[in-house]
Amino acid sequence: MALGTRTTYTDTTPQVRSLRNIIDHIDWTEAGLLKKFGTDNQGKFRLINWPHTKYEWLSDTMSPRSTTLTEDLDNSETGVDVTDGTIFKEGDVVRVGTELMYVSDVTGNTLTVVRGFAGSTAAVASNGATIYRSTIARLEGADYDTGHTTTVSSDYNYTQIFAEAVKVTGSEQVDTKYGITDTMAYHMSKLMGGSNGYGDKFRAGTLPLLLQQTFYYGKRAQGSASTARAMGGFEHYVTTNVTDLSSAALTRKKIEDLFETCFLAGGDPDTIIVNSWLRRKISSFYEGSIRTERSETRGGSKIDTIVTDFGEIEVMFDRWCPPDRLYMVNSADVGWLTYRPWQVVDRPSTGDYMVKEILGEFGFVVVNQGGMGYIKNASTTA
Repeated sequence: MALGTRTTYTDTTPQVRSLRNIIDHIDWTEAGLLKKFGTDNQGKFRLINWPHTKYEWLSDTMSPRSTTLTEDLDNSETGVDVTDGTIFKEGDVVRVGTELMYVSDVTGNTLTVVRGFAGSTAAVASNGATIYRSTIARLEGADYDTGHTTTVSSDYNYTQIFAEAVKVTGSEQVDTKYGITDTMAYHMSKLMGGSNGYGDKFRAGTLPLLLQQTFYYGKRAQGSASTARAMGGFEHYVTTNVTDLSSAALTRKKIEDLFETCFLAGGDPDTIIVNSWLRRKISSFYEGSIRTERSETRGGSKIDTIVTDFGEIEVMFDRWCPPDRLYMVNSADVGWLTYRPWQVVDRPSTGDYMVKEILGEFGFVVVNQGGMGYIKNASTTA
């Protein structure tokens, strides 16, 4: 028997359900990312080649403000070797530790500097120490200097088709059941969004949940006549700021280090996404700094927003999130696109049955990936 076919022989257990027409009226409790990031972001990302099964967008990044030393420094050396000299120019004031240095020339990855600039104290520094571009102090009457520039990059993704059908025999459709007035509508509602049986809450069904899963598991595939197209998800595009804990426990420092990295790269993350264990870990990190109101009947704690030196960030629990992952996202830089909205399609019948299919086609966009990041392989027990 074909998967999805419903007959009176298989539907023998009475089920009490409150059945309503909820295809277009869903509470997205179970698919929170779809509600948070939206499915109609064509305007937000200003796509000019939309609609198309392959779509592209442009991204740019801020110029780096720091790099690292590639040598040990004593407190008098004036030729400073760095990993990337292109981000500096004559007239820059750079900082290593608490010492300021004035850059008088840049040749390749070597900076010619004046040590102990502006009354700071020249000091030794180790290979690998960070050197920051702090400010600019051009000499009066000096000629112009060109600085570091970035190149706009393009990226792309594909749309992905989501579809599933329900096939019901003529007898099954009219067979009387306790609490189910329309067998076809009942099983269609489970695909798109189903009642919990207790009133007006209708949670997202199978298909929206599978669409949401592309955020976590989406892998980009072009597709062909024999291979389905598929959209890339968050991890496909966000590759710069990735912290691998290698099964070690998540710490507060790891979260705030990732936030700092994203912030210094020009990002402005506003949402952390985690599953149950890491949500509990985050609550434990900040229990000592929770703002509370007195209650004689309630106990415990739950952190919904973290306040850091780099701003506030919402903590979002999603039961479908991989348990070892923590995603740090700017909601303005991610979202789904609707190529074909959800629709119910009547499929041809050649026998004593009816077939209806729910079908939709969507894409996904991630811009400014350097301003977001994620932590992977965190312990789910420690």
